[in-house]
Amino acid sequence: MTDPREIAAGLSEAQKRKLAAIGDGQPEEFALGQYGLFLIERGYAFVNELGARHLTDKGHATLRAILKGEDDAEC
Repeated sequence: MTDPREIAAGLSEAQKRKLAAIGDGQPEEFALGQYGLFLIERGYAFVNELGARHLTDKGHATLRAILKGEDDAEC
């Protein structure tokens, strides 16, 4: 797995906001939009069998890096 700080630095602000919005889970009605679909395609989030949205381990690690402020390009 790539360093979560590098992953976080490569995400747009909108993608970072969507990652944070998914957080520990959102119901089926939570709209993913293009940024949410991007996160799913890259393996940061998934939709479970009930339609709920959740972060993967990779997504949680990336979100932690963002929340710690480790998402700048110098990392």
